[in-house]
Amino acid sequence: MLVDNNNRVFENPNTGRFNGTIIDIVDLGKQKNSYGEEKVRLRVIWVLDAADSEGQPFRVMKTVNAVVTDQPKKSNLYEIAESVLGTAPSVPFDTDTLIGRSNELTIKREEDPKTKKVYANIKAIMPLPQGVVGPAIPTGFVRDEVRKAQAAKTDVRSAAPLVQAANTVATTATAGGQAPASQAPDAAF
Repeated sequence: MLVDNNNRVFENPNTGRFNGTIIDIVDLGKQKNSYGEEKVRLRVIWVLDAADSEGQPFRVMKTVNAVVTDQPKKSNLYEIAESVLGTAPSVPFDTDTLIGRSNELTIKREEDPKTKKVYANIKAIMPLPQGVVGPAIPTGFVRDEVRKAQAAKTDVRSAAPLVQAANTVATTATAGGQAPASQAPDAAF
């Protein structure tokens, strides 16, 4: 796998209200929180109805623990799901039910005191006003899980010649003088 140093500076939308559509929910796996506890984290990504300087729709995100609970207080994922769906989420909760859902977001630009970077933080999630349609998922957008599956499939294909060589049947003569037929390589790749 080739990895490039991506130092791209992403533009942030201005502080304000925007219409947004959830385009992806990315499983970030286990990460340590500020208390040193390992928690499974998710990143919820919205596309906004405003464009950056290149004409591309802004994207904003919120990272949360992969927990849906309302006891003793509502988890961040619970609050997102409840705001987007307009009702309490069921448990267990399928996060894919949020993909393609639109709502109004209040965004505030804030500077991180440690890094001095400015982020567009989601402060409120509300239903869209009646009759308003949220932004469409950008043409050509590929969800993270699909991109990872495609990459894994590509990695498997590049390893296929090695697997095929290892699975070759030896051709030794049988009692009838014929060599056994070799098995065709797996065409599922």
